[in-house]
Amino acid sequence: MNILFVSPFDLVPQRLWGPTARLHALAKEFRAMGHIAILAGGEPYTGQKAEALDGVPFAHLPTAPFHRYPYDDGVREKIMARWKPFFLPRVLWLTVKRVAAIRKICRKENIEVIYLGRTFPETALACFIIRLFTGIPVVVDWDDVEGLMGFSSKMRLPLWMQYLYTFCETFFAKRANAVVAASAFLCEYARDVGVQQQKLFYAPTFGDHKMFTPNGRSTSTDSPTLFYAGNLRSDNGLNMELLIETFALVKMSVPGARLLVVGGGDLIGSGVKPGPLPWLAQKLGVADSVEFTGDIPHRQMPALLERADICLALFPVNVITLAKSPIKVYEYLCAGKPVVARAVGEINGCITDCVNGILVYTDSPNEYAQKIVAALKDPDRLDKVGENARRSVEEQFNWPASARKALEACEAALAAAK
Repeated sequence: MNILFVSPFDLVPQRLWGPTARLHALAKEFRAMGHIAILAGGEPYTGQKAEALDGVPFAHLPTAPFHRYPYDDGVREKIMARWKPFFLPRVLWLTVKRVAAIRKICRKENIEVIYLGRTFPETALACFIIRLFTGIPVVVDWDDVEGLMGFSSKMRLPLWMQYLYTFCETFFAKRANAVVAASAFLCEYARDVGVQQQKLFYAPTFGDHKMFTPNGRSTSTDSPTLFYAGNLRSDNGLNMELLIETFALVKMSVPGARLLVVGGGDLIGSGVKPGPLPWLAQKLGVADSVEFTGDIPHRQMPALLERADICLALFPVNVITLAKSPIKVYEYLCAGKPVVARAVGEINGCITDCVNGILVYTDSPNEYAQKIVAALKDPDRLDKVGENARRSVEEQFNWPASARKALEACEAALAAAK
């Protein structure tokens, strides 16, 4: 089967954005199963294009003026200032250009299925126009909520735009040949908005267990390193201050503890102007024990995780966290690291408390700190939890398992279209 994976985000090879990384991982598994899989996405704002990544060929689509990608150093704000004026005419013009570009790829590569990630209008409309004129089925990959109560609300986009994204999510999902949902919450949401059960497939976002080699605890439990990785933007739907507050409480019981925070965004600021998280660490007197790496290429994650003794997933309960299948949590499990995580959404499905992770049931930094300190006082149990974490991804929570479900969706879509 020949499948074109289409991402609305720029293809930045150094660090694919989360939804694009999901499509790339699925495409990589499809190719391993003998299928032709190509990943299409926007041309990077920086102009640094790659022809392929990990054996998956890239195809670049017209992007300007949108450039959907969390660029830093003020670039994102400049891009948003360019596309907000005359938004709808720009969407329509970019849609026309993307129809032409995607149609050209489909002809050249004899594409049989279009696998669409996220239903942003300029990309989703292009894919469905191509289906209208060619009959190529479209599979919609639904991995989070962009509309009302989701990321567009968190980003405080204009209300009409939030409604537009909600409309796109539901409209295109109902009309797709198949829908692949990344979480149980999204499966239920899809059914609620009218997606037929026979068109709905469940394929969570996992980590690449082949990329990580478990190394056990990196230090003694007297001087442990706590680890967090993720998007450190204020619009990420999380309460990141909880991370610093929890660590400050842990330091009171374990003075030698350190915190390694991996990721970039406005919450850590820049070298000139520190953001809210470094400021809070300074205020609570733990700044000397906290390291912020900023954005890093994804290939550096295994080496950084080797420094970790306990990994953290401090998520509040909201629509964003209920809908998400958090790749970083699965990467913690891949690395064989004990995870202390909030019991929310997909985490409830992948972590069994005190077996392959440790669950927290409130948003209180006191409960997080108590669970972390208790775990550090029992190093044998901590080691066992880490071993079970690795075993769980080898046996169950891995990309080949998700790719098989996504492939079922493609096969069902192709069969229904004939």
